[in-house]
Amino acid sequence: MPNPFDNISVKNQERLLKLLEAHTYFLKKNSSILPIITEKNMLGIVISGYIEIIRTDHNGVKTIMEEISEMEIFGSNLSSLNNLEYEVIAKEDSEIIMLDYERILTQESSLEYYNQ
Repeated sequence: MPNPFDNISVKNQERLLKLLEAHTYFLKKNSSILPIITEKNMLGIVISGYIEIIRTDHNGVKTIMEEISEMEIFGSNLSSLNNLEYEVIAKEDSEIIMLDYERILTQESSLEYYNQ
């Protein structure tokens, strides 16, 4: 998947993430991101590392629902995953940026790098 920050300089990337009130999390291998997420409609970008969304059914059978690698985007309504059936687990040490989806949609900006 292409880097979501292609064609945006590091300086403008920092400005964009500040404008969107992004939060960066560093997860150790086998830790979960769900306890960190408190807002609905969040998007995550895996900057480095690798995560999996895993569903455990009522019989204890685990199914990998999605595998997310570096520079891939995940989410939409993560709060629906925040229950006993689902886990979002870092399969290796990972850096993840979390963004509020509503803020992305409602942010008015004429900045060139915002609209890429």
